[in-house]
Amino acid sequence: MAFVNDFLKQIEEAGLWTQLWQISLGDRTGGAETAPEPPVIGE
Repeated sequence: MAFVNDFLKQIEEAGLWTQLWQISLGDRTGGAETAPEPPVIGE
């Protein structure tokens, strides 16, 4: 779990959350341009 949490923190800190969301879900759900807030890490 620590590995996954660390990885998710790195993604969020690097600003990749929005890009990854758009590529994986945004384009497939009608092209929503705004990614939702990232989940709370560690819960």
